[in-house]
Parts: sequence; C-alpha cells; structure tokens
Amino acid sequence: MKGILWVATEASFYPIENTQVVDYMVQALKKSGFQKLWKVFSQSLANQWKEEISLSFLDEIKKEEPIWIFPGNVPLITEGIILKIKEIHQKHGKQGTCYWLPNGQGICCLEGTQMKEKLFSLIKKANHGGEDFYQLLKEEIDKDTMYHITCEQEEELLVIDSPVALAQAGKALRFRINQKHMKQGVILLDPDQVYIESEVEIESGVMIYPGTFLQGKTKIEKDCVIGPNTRIENSHLHPNVHVEYSVILDSSIGKSSTIGPFAYLRPNSHIGAHVKIGDFVEVKNACIGDYTKASHLTYIGDADIGKNVNFGCGTITVNYDGEKKHRVIVEDDAFIGCNTNLVAPVMVRKGGYIAAGSTITKEVPEDALAIARARQENKEQWKQKRKKKQESLCDSTENML
Repeated sequence: MKGILWVATEASFYPIENTQVVDYMVQALKKSGFQKLWKVFSQSLANQWKEEISLSFLDEIKKEEPIWIFPGNVPLITEGIILKIKEIHQKHGKQGTCYWLPNGQGICCLEGTQMKEKLFSLIKKANHGGEDFYQLLKEEIDKDTMYHITCEQEEELLVIDSPVALAQAGKALRFRINQKHMKQGVILLDPDQVYIESEVEIESGVMIYPGTFLQGKTKIEKDCVIGPNTRIENSHLHPNVHVEYSVILDSSIGKSSTIGPFAYLRPNSHIGAHVKIGDFVEVKNACIGDYTKASHLTYIGDADIGKNVNFGCGTITVNYDGEKKHRVIVEDDAFIGCNTNLVAPVMVRKGGYIAAGSTITKEVPEDALAIARARQENKEQWKQKRKKKQESLCDSTENML
C-alpha cells in the first residue's frame, strides 16, 4: 500500500516519543502495512517550517494501484482503522471512499485513473494556491464516484490540533503501551506514572516503580527492578538488575548489578555483572568488570576497570588535560583509597593498592602500595602557642591605643 500525508497544521510538528507527530504517524502506518508514504506540506506551513515542496512522487504512483490520503496529525491510528475503511471501500464499490473526521479532515482511499488524476490536480491546487485540500475534495469530487461517511469521535482518530489534544494522545498512547507490557507479565505499580516508549522491550517479571521513563531502544531482561524516578534510554539491562533514582543513557548493565540511588551512567558505559554503582557516582565511556564496587561520590570517565576493584569515596579519574581525553586502566583486584585522583593516562596493575588522598600520575606495579601525598607532620603544643601569640598581639594593640 502507498499513502500521502497531507500536512497543513503546525500541530503536526508537535513532539511525541522523541519525534514529531507526523513522523510518528509514518512509523504507525508502516507497521500497518504501508510500504511507501509521502508527506505533502501546505504552502503556508512549508514556508513557516522551511520544508521543501515536491510533488515529483506523483509520477511513482501507478494508475492501477489504490492510493490513501491521511491528515498528518492523527498519530494514534491503528491497523484496525485501516482495515475498517478498506472494508467500507470494498463494500460500496465506488472509486473512492472518504472517512470524515469531526474536524473536517478525512482519511481517503482512492483508485481508478480518473479519480487519481483528479486527486493529483487537487493536491497541486491546494499546495500552490493555499486552499483547504479537504474542502476542495468535498466540493470538486462527484458524490457518485466517492462514498462519504462521517465517523464518531474515536481514540484511534484523535486529531492533534492543540497542546491539550497532544496531552490526551500521550496519555492514550501510554495506556496502550503499558497495557501491552502488563499483559506480558510486567508489573507496573502505578501505570499512570510510568512512561514507556513503543520500541522498548521488557521481559516478564520486571517490576517498575512510579516516575520511571523508558525510552528509545531500551531492553530490560527478566527480574529487574526499575525506579522510582529513573530514566533509561537506549540501554540494555541484563537479568536481576536493580536501578533507583538514576539516569542511564546508551549503556549496558550486567546481571545482578545495582545502580543508584542518584547515579548517572552516561553514553558508552558498560557495567559488568554483580557490580555496585552507588549514590552520586558518574560513569562515562567506561568498561567496569564484574564484582567491582564504586559505592559513592566517584567519577569514572574514559576508563577500563577490571574485576573485583574497589573504589573508595571521592575517587576521580582525571581524564582531560585541557586538550585531549586520556584513559585510565585499573586491573583486577585493585583497591583505590578514598579521595584518590587517577591522572590519565595511567595504569594500576593487578592487585595494586592506593593510599587514601593520593594523586597518582605514574603506573602502580602489581600488588604494590602507592602513596602520593605529603608526609604528615604533628606540631606539639601548637594550639597553646597560637593562643599566646594572639593574646600578645591583642596586648600590643591596646598599648598602642
């Protein structure tokens, strides 16, 4: 099947699921069996949004094949609606059928050489003359060749013509998606507060708390617990991962790992199995091996971390020298003490220990202890000496007065 989307309202460009209403419609229609779809913009809208107007595609439509016309702002349309109109069209046997929506737009199915030639002339007239395409369709196509039917308000044909209608469509779409997942065994503790986009995959047994956003091509495997107040986009979570109050973008997490609360996994973070990424930990463009722990207040960026590594509180990989990013490598079984700076490029070999408060700029050998901080010095009776000095200064000031 082939179709044309007539785009004549600014609402067609409203955002929905990280795309625009008209582009979401294209995706929905392709899922319903349309192999080819063209967007035609009204003259005023094309000028406003700087969209190119081209009708060259009309030559691609063969005379013997039917063509469908859709308004560009009905994103909830389903395959069921298409089949319904197709049945009506076949039943009445006319060259065209138009399923009119309450706002004066319509969904049309047309076939036959004369009917399509007339349609193409109306498209050109509306496109270049700035006239209402659907009004022209009503006025200039003979009712003897076109079957007209006016539909009642249906959710699948909700017209997006305002931000209010957009919110209604978003709510309906969210319910549709959430219901599909719940029927497949996903537990949503409050479906009204869970936002799942259409391309997300979730296996049975996953529990999702309120305030969760699952976006893009995210995949969540069985027995994971997500949320509350968590955003995951274009990421893969293996079984039994627990995430709360965190953001995960373009990353992967191995089985039985825990993320959060308040963790931030930036793009290209690959977390192994049984890993703990705790509160206020940020990971970026890094690989972290199995059983590694970064429990709190740590930044791991541009790094390759081995297995069973422990990061103490306040550890930072210093990956940027002002011009270029460099990588930190920490091998298996290393121990990084609290408040450590790992200045890239640098390597900590297997089993290496780093004393708390160190700034590491050179390689730490295997099983070695690295200490990179000033030696502590204790000044005995310092407080009393300071107090006497302050008292002496005060006496001198009073004598001067």
